[in-house]
Order: sequence, then C-alpha cells, then structure tokens
Amino acid sequence: MSRHHSPQGVGRHGESAGHYLVGAVPRAQPGDTAAAARAMLSGCPYDAVELICITDELGKLVGILPVAELMALPEAVTLGEAMYRDPPAVKVDEDQERAASIALHHVINAVPVVDHHGHLLGVVPPAALLHILRREHVEDLHRLAGIGRETARAREAIESPPFRRARHRLPWLLQQIGTDPAYGSGPLATIIQDVLRACEKNPLWERACPRHFNAIM
Repeated sequence: MSRHHSPQGVGRHGESAGHYLVGAVPRAQPGDTAAAARAMLSGCPYDAVELICITDELGKLVGILPVAELMALPEAVTLGEAMYRDPPAVKVDEDQERAASIALHHVINAVPVVDHHGHLLGVVPPAALLHILRREHVEDLHRLAGIGRETARAREAIESPPFRRARHRLPWLLQQIGTDPAYGSGPLATIIQDVLRACEKNPLWERACPRHFNAIM
C-alpha cells in the first residue's frame, strides 16, 4: 500500500477532470486485508479519504471500496473480496462535467481519475464535485439568460458580492438619473446633475469610468 501525489503537470487541463484531481489518496492491492487498510488510513495524511482505490501491481485501477464500508469489514477480509470491480472512473483529460455525472449516476462522493492506460492518478474529491456541479448549473442559467460565452469578467459581474456590484453600477445609475428625461426633474435629479457636472472636471472620473464619462459629455 502506498501514498502518491499527482504527477507533475496534472492540474493544468482547464476544465478537465485533471484540473481537479488530488493524488494523495488511499491506495491498496486486492490481497491487502481490511485491518491493514484501516491501519493505513490512520498512519498517513490524505487529500481525500472517501474511497480506497485498489490497484494491481502495475498501478492500474481494478476496484474501489468506500471507506464507510471498509470500517464495517471483519479484519481478515481482503479488499479483493469486498471491492467493487469495474469501478467507475474518468480519464484525466475528459470534461469536468463527466466526472460530476459519474458521481451522480454511481452515487459516489469521489471519482477516480486514470490515464489512458488505466493507471490511477488520483480522485476528484467531494468539494471539487460540488464546485463542478455549481459551475455547470450557473453556465446553464447564463445560457437561459442569453449569455452565450462566459468570461471571467461576466462571471464576476453576476457572482460578486452585492455591495461590489452596486459600487460598479453606481456610475451608470447616476448617469441615467441625471441625463435621462424619463427620470424627470426634481431635487434628487438636480443634485445628481450637479454631481455629474463636478465629475466632468475631475480627471479621476474619466479614468475610472470612461464609458460613462463619454456618455455624459
């Protein structure tokens, strides 16, 4: 039984499963006993401990066993007897959404990640699966709202804290109230118009909000 970290370079695959994998996970072989596997868990720090990943001598994934089930096994039972064979797994360069789909379909809270030869690289842990599911959900909502291509700036505009969003929209709101006839005239509109005229003379305003400055001018 051994403890491995993910290979160097893995984790730079954009939105692939490899972007989220952690390599420090419990690994064992089919002949290891439940007692030995439990001792392994208590002796090493891991990035994710939801699954025992069972591999052959070459490091290829041959089975998985949830840790909750491991704890209930008699000491002498081998992992080969108790493991789930033909385990669900995702290749390192597959889309992140497939990892989330596998987790939901097989009701597992971590998904093994393998290379194209079946060698175990690590798992996509529960926190990452939640992040993937949330991100996919947000992207679906964006498509419904007509946002065809999501950028980091668009995501920040939608997901940033309310006070930050209000601060970013304040110049536009002031401009609308101060210059749009639909808002009419009145004490508030007059005050805002005075503020906008003062801002026209301030170069900092132009640098901070050039689009709104040009609209006012």
